[in-house]
Amino acid sequence: MNLNFNDIKMKLTPTFILIALFFLSSKKVISQDLHYSNVLKSTPIYSIGSIGSDEAYVRATSLYRNQWPTVGKSFTTYGLNVDGKIDLNNKNSLGLGFISNRDQAGDLSLTKLQVEVAVVYSQQITRQSYLSGGIQGGFIQHSIDGTEAKWQNQINGKEFNPTISSGEEPFFQPFMNYTLGAGLRWRYANNQNQSGGLSNVQFGVSMYHMANSSIDYLSSEKDKVRVVFSGSSSISLNQSKIEPAFVYQQKGKETEFVIGAMYKYIILRGSRQKSYSDGIDISAGAFFRLPNDAIIPTVNFSYENFTIGIAYDINISPLIQASNSIGGIEFCLQFVW
Repeated sequence: MNLNFNDIKMKLTPTFILIALFFLSSKKVISQDLHYSNVLKSTPIYSIGSIGSDEAYVRATSLYRNQWPTVGKSFTTYGLNVDGKIDLNNKNSLGLGFISNRDQAGDLSLTKLQVEVAVVYSQQITRQSYLSGGIQGGFIQHSIDGTEAKWQNQINGKEFNPTISSGEEPFFQPFMNYTLGAGLRWRYANNQNQSGGLSNVQFGVSMYHMANSSIDYLSSEKDKVRVVFSGSSSISLNQSKIEPAFVYQQKGKETEFVIGAMYKYIILRGSRQKSYSDGIDISAGAFFRLPNDAIIPTVNFSYENFTIGIAYDINISPLIQASNSIGGIEFCLQFVW
């Protein structure tokens, strides 16, 4: 029996090759959690215990990230995260948070819309240290735009013709799954130390997807637990500060470690009573995403209640041949009160 490869290819390419490549390669993409590079301005993404447990009574952060723009239609991420605290007495408080992020990738617009809420309790344990812990949960909507798919039977013999019906059944339906996590954070704060020395230290651990429903297009497999360790500190140097920070996260066999520091120059120091409302400063530094992934120069400018931040990923991973070292740009706008 003679097999005609072209006939086989015509039958298999539209459904088998596209869908097989999508599912084989997207298992990592689908289950990948979003991330941001401006570590000091995206704390609620990495530390549940930080939500509503700082000095600020309200913190609202919007983020935009465009990753690997030279490699087709890659990741575009939008985020809006709001958290605040309610003082219960002079030693403890209740933090509330709203976390929303939208991640979209690829020509078929593989999209994840995450909406979660968090409740965090913070307790003062010594004169200058605090312990906070809480839970975070919500829903993630998954969708894909199948109308942008290009099938081989839409080729008219010379070129692709989108007006020709593909004759294919929809291969993906949007769905939602729930997720639940928890986290702890310890924080040391000595805001009276303006002249020199350690003024702030914090360490946190969070676990995401501790409980979650199945992801439909992964054979009803549940998402893996993501464990995140994060920390930062602030060292005062009279009219400036050094602010090192790190984030380490692991999800299954995948790991990511981001470490670096910012140098902050205080143009106009805010009053001790209004440390978030009348200061002006500019910060510059760099972070490194390991193993061997990206160098991330970062700049933040704060004027009274507002901060504008820019981070840029310089790709140094094996993807460099396709990306030409262009990793992604990220913008941040933050309001604190």
